[in-house]
Amino acid sequence: MSPRKITNTQIYILNENLQPVAVGESGELHIGGIGLARGYLNRPELTTEKFIFDPFSSQREARLYKTGDLARYLSDGNIEFLGRIDHQVKIRGFRIELAEIEIVLRQHPSVKETVVIVREEVSGEKRLVAYLTLNQEQTAKVEQLRRFLEQKLPAYMMPSAFVILKALPMTPNGKIDRRSLPESAQTRQQAEETFAAPSNETELQLAKIWEKVLGIEPIGIRDNFFDLGGDSLLSIRLFAQVQEAFKKNLPLAILYQNPTIEQLAIILRQLEFSVSLSCLVPIKPNGSKPPLFFCQGVNLYQSLIPYLDSEQPVYALISRDGQGMPVRFNGIEELASRYINEIRTLQPEGPYLLGGHSFGGVIAFEMAQQLSSQGQHIALLALFDSHVPGAMKKIPIANRLSYKWNQFLKIGPAYLLQGGMARLAQKYGNIALKNKFLRIKNFQHLVGRAAYFKLVEEYATKYIPQVYLGRITLLMASDRRFLDEPKLGWTKLAGGELEIHEIPGDHLSIFKEPSIQLMAKKLELSIDEGLTSYYRTKLGNPA
Repeated sequence: MSPRKITNTQIYILNENLQPVAVGESGELHIGGIGLARGYLNRPELTTEKFIFDPFSSQREARLYKTGDLARYLSDGNIEFLGRIDHQVKIRGFRIELAEIEIVLRQHPSVKETVVIVREEVSGEKRLVAYLTLNQEQTAKVEQLRRFLEQKLPAYMMPSAFVILKALPMTPNGKIDRRSLPESAQTRQQAEETFAAPSNETELQLAKIWEKVLGIEPIGIRDNFFDLGGDSLLSIRLFAQVQEAFKKNLPLAILYQNPTIEQLAIILRQLEFSVSLSCLVPIKPNGSKPPLFFCQGVNLYQSLIPYLDSEQPVYALISRDGQGMPVRFNGIEELASRYINEIRTLQPEGPYLLGGHSFGGVIAFEMAQQLSSQGQHIALLALFDSHVPGAMKKIPIANRLSYKWNQFLKIGPAYLLQGGMARLAQKYGNIALKNKFLRIKNFQHLVGRAAYFKLVEEYATKYIPQVYLGRITLLMASDRRFLDEPKLGWTKLAGGELEIHEIPGDHLSIFKEPSIQLMAKKLELSIDEGLTSYYRTKLGNPA
């Protein structure tokens, strides 16, 4: 549907800050002009909410009507209706427009109609479910649809379940009846020729655990855990049950390297296990460029993938066991050395591309130091809002209370529950891991986070960073209210070039829209500059 605007009527498509969006970008449709009503009859609160002051008019009484419709400008000047703003959701901190997923899914040649909704599981977790109908004489497997979306959407916008229907339920006035959509199918339809059933006791036990954690059945031994909707939280829950069933503690990275039951069963059948197993997690292993290695974490870095060069391989380094608990080292130096051993099994020689967010940036910094001392070239050292240990200032009580109050107003009572659980996890974490009755929703995840931050504090206290002679790329959040140093403390450690890019947002929101696009662009430019400089020097032409 692509309407044109009406005479004496102003049409605006605006973002949350009431700023016009660019052509092709989505925003809320606002209407102004002489034909606008004065408000809702006998509903002053709704009138105040929907009829807002017109920021583009010089007349004080001018108003804009917030339609609640999601729309965008097309290149020919038409306006395309995308859906309703009230279909905007927030999952794991990411704001998601359900209509955007639907638009991409409709581009698949087999898809006729589709609607995406949020389902809340018994555990309280939210997940995206896509319902769709197919064109006549067209067939599409769930795996094909998932691969199609993976090429066009970031990981956090991927539905965890796809339900194919003969027809979508409709209301009497011809609209999709979202309330009548069936529960996401617990029984998974899969062609017999592609389904591989468990063939031994180990695979059978793993299949039962997977089906319980994911809420899907049956699951074949060659099905990918993450393709079925698995994520970092579910992976911790899965490995906790694997450890309990098999009495073996595996590093969490093993699941990312072996995401099928068949692969994991082979690992479990081996006799000896230790934390010396790989910490290297392939996020995007394919591409012709030197791999980009990120320290500490997976999920944040996954959100960068859609915005990076398709030829850029990306790997993450994590040091957590099967319960999501951090593996202890003697300090940052030993941890960095371990990570270097890992990346050199994949890339024996430089040029190396290193990066890290927050404390991960400090580890990447130490890795760059050690690799440089070994005669290796560092083409990129990217620090994502990472500060030098000790650069954080003590937050005044008034500021702390103000921050907590704003978070409470934004999140609601759930914020207090999160804080209480976090303190409980920090105080009783080790006991909780040994007692099933304390394993409440996401509690193991909070225990792992509490243990990680405690270890980070210990590492940071002992670490004495040295001046680095190479180039540092600092991608710094614009919101730096809790830092003494304007450049996060890196000025005194930068013996070479310190390249600074300020990214709109705070410590975490720089990995979300729209900031992540700018950050990825700056990162790619820095990668290209570093590699170009390296190859010129290697060819004897430093200019």
